[in-house]
Amino acid sequence: MKLLMQIYAPLPQPNTFHRVIYVFTCVRGTCISRHTSQSMRILRAQIPEDNDIYQYNDIGSEEDSASELGYIPEYTIIPEKRARVCNYCGLYGTYRCNGCKLAYYCTKEHQILDWKSQHKQHCSILKEAVSNGVIDNVENIQPMNDILEKLGVDITNMGGPYVYKEYEIETADEQILKEEMNNNRDIIAENEELLERYKSKVSTEDFDEQELLKEGHIIEDDAALVSFQETIRTKPNQVLRYAVNKQGSPLWVTDKDIPIKDDIPHCNRCGEERTFEFQIQPQLLYFLDIDEVADPIDFGILVIYTCKNSCDTDGGYVKEFVWRQIFK
Repeated sequence: MKLLMQIYAPLPQPNTFHRVIYVFTCVRGTCISRHTSQSMRILRAQIPEDNDIYQYNDIGSEEDSASELGYIPEYTIIPEKRARVCNYCGLYGTYRCNGCKLAYYCTKEHQILDWKSQHKQHCSILKEAVSNGVIDNVENIQPMNDILEKLGVDITNMGGPYVYKEYEIETADEQILKEEMNNNRDIIAENEELLERYKSKVSTEDFDEQELLKEGHIIEDDAALVSFQETIRTKPNQVLRYAVNKQGSPLWVTDKDIPIKDDIPHCNRCGEERTFEFQIQPQLLYFLDIDEVADPIDFGILVIYTCKNSCDTDGGYVKEFVWRQIFK
């Protein structure tokens, strides 16, 4: 499985001050189509504000506290608490490069593969940075991408075959986007172009409605699909829709295959029902560079349901639920 997305999503309750949702997926499209619940994993992890992993950095002031936004404290992970992860696949790693002493690996095989693919070029740069004091503590295990970026190394194509290309998701309020779009004709024209590219990407090279009806790709008078297309018109390259404080509902791509309440299993830890938290948009497929993959993953939307109470995880990970809807 590959990590498809991770979201930092704290909730306004004591035990969810730091909270992350991870989405893992099998890389084979046929596997996902047949066994979605088994071929995808949704994991939730959370800890309270008072914990032994993150330290509070008091860099605020009385002036900050009196501002309109209020004072937002900064938290950084305690270096020795940061997980050592394989520089090749991202899993837990215990083997360390004897050269730079910064890269970790899960197996010696992955260390060899990473050396051949990218670390051979980076190791000497890292060693020099350590000896010159640019990196002052080899035990301060920062993410490798962060270290290399700090040293001016191009990280555009970082990562092995077990990871997708890394992006950062920018967030914005949808109502603000709609207002900006209505007031800017250039944005409208740009978004129309992006929407057409997206349609071509997810359906067919010729996005002709009658042809799609004939081929069975969409259902005539599908109100959900029409609503979906009109909504994403404001930002057709969005890859995530998140319901703040879990107040919201999915934006379905079709009237068909919408789950009922009994289709969503209750939390397997506390027994409470699960509710909608966010959905992953099909536009994400465009950014994964899977055009040349023989059996690529595919979906209309991925709808993530999490425990209504976001129950304690006791420092571990709790499985949540995903519903995959495809274009009918």
